[in-house]
Amino acid sequence: MANAIKSSLADIDIASRQQGVEGKLEKDEKKIKEQKLGFFKLLAQQLQNQDPTNPMDTNQMAAQVFALNSLDQQLEANKLLKSINETLNQTIATQSMGNIGKLASFMSDSFSFNGDKVSINYDLPPETEKAEIEIKDEQGRLVYKSMLDLFSHDFTWDGKDAAGNQLKNGKYSFSINAKDEDEKYLQTKSYVSGKIDGVFTESGNFKYSINGQEIDLGRLRSISS
Repeated sequence: MANAIKSSLADIDIASRQQGVEGKLEKDEKKIKEQKLGFFKLLAQQLQNQDPTNPMDTNQMAAQVFALNSLDQQLEANKLLKSINETLNQTIATQSMGNIGKLASFMSDSFSFNGDKVSINYDLPPETEKAEIEIKDEQGRLVYKSMLDLFSHDFTWDGKDAAGNQLKNGKYSFSINAKDEDEKYLQTKSYVSGKIDGVFTESGNFKYSINGQEIDLGRLRSISS
């Protein structure tokens, strides 16, 4: 009988551990309650049928009841975490929807050209001696190359190649190539800007739709009206 009680407790513990903050709390709670009822039935049966000369160890009984209380506390903690998570997601959703139509700057090495000038920002290490930008089309062909200002950290592309020919609309990629005095390449960060035209979630994560790109919140640098 004692082994049956221990097995019941083990089942309860497994059910509790498997539930997630966003999991099936109601279903798990019902299952745990059913298993707790079974545990107490087993405990009552053991008490009724125990050998008077060798009664059940009260310390063991207390440990089992304590384990049940711990499961209840864990379940309540999971409920609280779920509530906090839902409130946080609702707050993020409200704030995100309010940003639709605003201008956002985000980390990227590509952009969609629609005929308007493209604004690119970049961060350079202090030891940078020279830097240039290379822009390539969807086929990976180099269409534009130019030296960059080491102080302004801003660059605007009008959609023309090195010969001044207007290029077609589409997706382009770019790279910021910075070197120190020893001609060693340095690590840089680049950003492009665009209007936020939508908000959606993917696997529980909020993302913005900007110029046809899906942008995680972690890639945002700034948002302005």
